[in-house]
Amino acid sequence: MNILKSGIQKKCVAAALLCASVTSLPLYAETTANWWERWQDNQAFNEALDELGMSYQLLSEDPQKTLTRSADPTDVLYWQKRTMQIYGDADKDIYYIPAIEDHDEARARTGFTGRNPYFNTYYYGEQGDTFTLTTSSQPDDVVCYAGLENQYSGTITTKYQVQLNANHSTQYTMSENGLMLLACWDKSGTYSHMNTLVRVDVTSTTAKKHPLFVFGLNTKEEWKALSQQSTPTGQTLLFDGRSRYVVNNSTAKASQNTNVLQMLREQLSYVMDYDKVNGLDGSSYLHQPLRGLNFGIFNSCCWSQGGAGRIGIGFGNSLPTETSWGHWHEYGHQNQMTWAWNGLTEVTNNIMSLSACRLLRGEVTDKSCHENLYYNNFSWDQQAVGSFLNSGETHQFDTDTDVFRKLMMFAQLKHRGPISSLILAKPTAKPITRVKVNLWLQPINKKLISLWSMPAKQRDVIYVNSLHVGV
Repeated sequence: MNILKSGIQKKCVAAALLCASVTSLPLYAETTANWWERWQDNQAFNEALDELGMSYQLLSEDPQKTLTRSADPTDVLYWQKRTMQIYGDADKDIYYIPAIEDHDEARARTGFTGRNPYFNTYYYGEQGDTFTLTTSSQPDDVVCYAGLENQYSGTITTKYQVQLNANHSTQYTMSENGLMLLACWDKSGTYSHMNTLVRVDVTSTTAKKHPLFVFGLNTKEEWKALSQQSTPTGQTLLFDGRSRYVVNNSTAKASQNTNVLQMLREQLSYVMDYDKVNGLDGSSYLHQPLRGLNFGIFNSCCWSQGGAGRIGIGFGNSLPTETSWGHWHEYGHQNQMTWAWNGLTEVTNNIMSLSACRLLRGEVTDKSCHENLYYNNFSWDQQAVGSFLNSGETHQFDTDTDVFRKLMMFAQLKHRGPISSLILAKPTAKPITRVKVNLWLQPINKKLISLWSMPAKQRDVIYVNSLHVGV
């Protein structure tokens, strides 16, 4: 089975080049710290950089700056580098699997639901097929697993999960037909391996290859070919660095002319933006973005399930070139804090949707974000609250059933300025002084709460959470 070798093949600038590692573990037997040099002549990598608004020349002009950016999880280069590390040697049956935080620890740290720890390989096995999987450079407090998936819509689960022998070989037999996936978990309790990649070799197998389209390793032209393939699973697989995706072959075939690089870039970009909205700036352990995956399922719609990053985003009969409110909304659910106000599940996640719209489309009119959205004197600047206060409008926040109107109160606060993000970020963030809180609350609390007729209990939630959020 063709796995688009031309996208995975690398042309090295020397006989044995090195990709930089985000961990002290030796990931590659290479000789340079500038990880991008390995991909200088790779068309897919350069197409991805162009889609991200960068170029190889830009990376090379200031190597130290590029290395610094590549180590920052709030920078897209971090995720692009990680993608190249994970799958850059897959044509040699070598994978570098990130160590993902345990679900309970991640939820306690961030307030989010969990992410998916499993990464696709380029293999599909039938029942009875065997794999010999060998791990190396695996720390004592990291455990790795193999598993299979053969359900491709709804709440997909990874079956027959088998722990791999650390720094040794493991025999895995397919109990059913399905895709082979790999995962590693950080068991340190403090996520000390958040940037660790574990090498897993497919030493031998009787399974077949299965296509996987990877942002940075496959070209636009390769998408045109891959999208028309009938695969062993009947599914087409994609990966953008933060999400893996599954879409049935018929929908993929209808998407031959989709600019799939733009779609994947938009998906990656707004997921990173959601981290920023929630204050996950990488400044401390508590503020680290999650390293696990979202799992975008284009075969069903419209839902978001907590626990393994599963999201139903099948909004049409083909893949979109441009993402839209539905994608932003469902992904937003994966980024809601557990402290969210009762009864506002379908409101507070749209704070993310507004942010995604602004990021991808600019400060556009409300209807450009969603046809049912109206701004109620909202503006994309720090005058949002003032404009509303001067409008004389009043609303019944507690009894109003219109989720878009309720959203406007949060939007007004969010765009008022840095301190307005107090109500949006997680309570575990770094504290600020009561003086700052009072300075923020004093000019707006009385009139704003009055105009929105906000109940005292919800007003108190704003205040309590504001005591614990960095600005």
